[in-house]
Amino acid sequence: MAFHVAVKLLCFVLLVWLQLVSAEIPVASSRPIAKHGCPEKCGNVSIPYPFGIGDGCFVNEWFEIRCNQSLLGDRKPTTAIGDFNVSNISILDGFMTTVVYTSTNCSGDKIKNYTYSSPSLYKFTFSTTKNKLIAIGCNIYAYIEQGSNTYAATKCTTTCNKPEDATYGSCTGIGCCQTSIPAGTAGYYVAVRPLPERPPVNTCNYGFLAEASSFNFSSAYMKDFKNSGTGMVPVVIDWSIGYETCDGVINSTLYACGPDAECIASNNGIGYRCSCKKGYEGNPYLNSTKTGGCQEIDECHTSKPCGISGICTNTRGSYTCYCPPSFSSGTRGGEYY
Repeated sequence: MAFHVAVKLLCFVLLVWLQLVSAEIPVASSRPIAKHGCPEKCGNVSIPYPFGIGDGCFVNEWFEIRCNQSLLGDRKPTTAIGDFNVSNISILDGFMTTVVYTSTNCSGDKIKNYTYSSPSLYKFTFSTTKNKLIAIGCNIYAYIEQGSNTYAATKCTTTCNKPEDATYGSCTGIGCCQTSIPAGTAGYYVAVRPLPERPPVNTCNYGFLAEASSFNFSSAYMKDFKNSGTGMVPVVIDWSIGYETCDGVINSTLYACGPDAECIASNNGIGYRCSCKKGYEGNPYLNSTKTGGCQEIDECHTSKPCGISGICTNTRGSYTCYCPPSFSSGTRGGEYY
């Protein structure tokens, strides 16, 4: 009996020691996001690999970022191809945020046909899930054109007799309308036309693509929508690596995903993206854990998954919970006891 008790106590001590060792593993407060020796920021914008500033810092020419000094003296990142201003890059979701101009007509009651042409993104595409085509004005309709293709499905229509008919925050057809854009849009024309069956109203009219979550309509926009004086609105761009599918590239020398990362299909168009495997975090495009690639998460340290009495041991990509001697295995309120 005494022998069995001693063995149990010894096992308990070993498990407690493993838990303490696990708790002492340091958690990096900030991991590298760029390649070694490359700038991680331009101004206040983080530039994670596969994007990069300078030779050898980006995966290919589509991901080159230039860090330019603005007229105000601060640094602003722009894409080397297309010269898009960049305000955010997400490697987790595979998008970046930039700005485009609005199409504007403030010609009183003489509403004319007018069109805005976006710069081309070439390989990247405007996000079909995060952007909307938006039109502001009375008795107009807007739609997207791409080359000779007119996308009637993107058409939205606004009606009103005066700007005061519109409701703040509502963009459902009274003074403001919005609709989805086609997938795979790399460049576009926003066409705005008067409704032939409705009389013109003395308002400004606008048509533009914009990040849906950043736009909140006001009837004051029908008189002057300068958007902080720039005449520009934020849009979200989906990006991906290469032109291949995951199946076609995973065993190729062109494969861009690092260790403990997996290949996933792109959001909107061609190519693929990378994501850290479950139980790992970091930049999946970096090829070394020492330089910020996918690193194992110590769940025992970060989330305490085994409750108050359970003993947690970190394992590769996961963890294991043990009960101390004289405790039975089970859960109560989602915690081990």
